[in-house]
Amino acid sequence: STERVVTRPYSKATVNEIWKFETSEGGNYYIKNLNGGKYLPAVNSGNSEAQCVSLSAEKVEYALTKYTDTQHKLKPTSAWYPLFAENHPSWDYGVMAWDNGANSASAWLIYEAEDLEVSLNTVGDKSYASVYLPFPVQANGVNAYTGIISGNVLGLKPQTGVIPAETGMVLRSDAAATSTNLLIGGTPGEIGTNSLGGSLSEITSNLNNYLVLGVGETSSTIGFYSLNSSVTSIPANKAFLVNGGSAISLDFDGMFTSVEGATVEGTEADAPIYDLQGRRVMKLNQGQIYLRGSKKFIAR
Repeated sequence: STERVVTRPYSKATVNEIWKFETSEGGNYYIKNLNGGKYLPAVNSGNSEAQCVSLSAEKVEYALTKYTDTQHKLKPTSAWYPLFAENHPSWDYGVMAWDNGANSASAWLIYEAEDLEVSLNTVGDKSYASVYLPFPVQANGVNAYTGIISGNVLGLKPQTGVIPAETGMVLRSDAAATSTNLLIGGTPGEIGTNSLGGSLSEITSNLNNYLVLGVGETSSTIGFYSLNSSVTSIPANKAFLVNGGSAISLDFDGMFTSVEGATVEGTEADAPIYDLQGRRVMKLNQGQIYLRGSKKFIAR
């Protein structure tokens, strides 16, 4: 990917939109994208796709000033112009340099990231998700678990405090819920050994090395499963298991899930069904797009 810095409506569910303002030696800021692990470089003035900003390993000092009480100017101390949102559809949008003042594409709204919205998937009377994040978080209204593999079972350990950054975990709600919010920040505690890994960027190669959280094909049972051959990537910020065989059941405090038969595949018509994030599903939602075998289809 180009790692281009792009503009889009603000969303609490998008990790890529969370940035860290690190205080510089000069009392200004280095602006770091936490998921990308890189910084905003000096902006380039001009009006072409080549001038759009991409993330950089180099730290560049930015001055933060106000146009109004709510609108901010972000200008490199070494450059003439501040950041400007170029909403150019043919470029897939991007950020470059210009100053049009308040109430323009040069004025930025900055929100403190206090929590992150995570989508949950309902299985039976409970809901689940897996996450792997670039900042510490604490569960809020759901249970968070790390885990240790023993044979074909992942023994899950509840985590009640602040969980460190880059920790793979499983979330479980004891109700049928569509989402939850994790609280961002705090001082992490010790979590001990954890078999769950993850990635801050999309994984597109060697996918047969990974097991991802999903639903078995013959029952509404949650577990970690190998990916269908038609799935081409694992999204960023998902937890997974590496080289764990073909299926791993979960042990929630002595309550086991079953994964028997979860990876058996017959003809394409009988093949397991996945959503576009590579998760096996049993219950289809009308109008949603799913994968079966090598084909996409819309549930009717």
